[in-house]
Amino acid sequence: MDVSVESEFSQFLHLVNEHYLNHDANPYVLLNIQEAADLLGISRSSFERLLLDPELPRIAIGEKGRFKIPKAGLIEYISQTTKHWYDK
Repeated sequence: MDVSVESEFSQFLHLVNEHYLNHDANPYVLLNIQEAADLLGISRSSFERLLLDPELPRIAIGEKGRFKIPKAGLIEYISQTTKHWYDK
């Protein structure tokens, strides 16, 4: 394989990996409470207080109803909340 073709193929594989396999690039990832807290750089208990806000998107999954938080929804929630922090 030509060096330039090999380099382009390597870049292509990297992009495919980033787009389809990397959770950071996938907006449909569901986070558990600890992962959501880690994403925001806050403690689990601080995130659990955020769950008191009915505007925070979440999904109850399974018989025990454990919460999963859509990553894209969490990012949008934080974006909107920080724009209107003075309204609360």
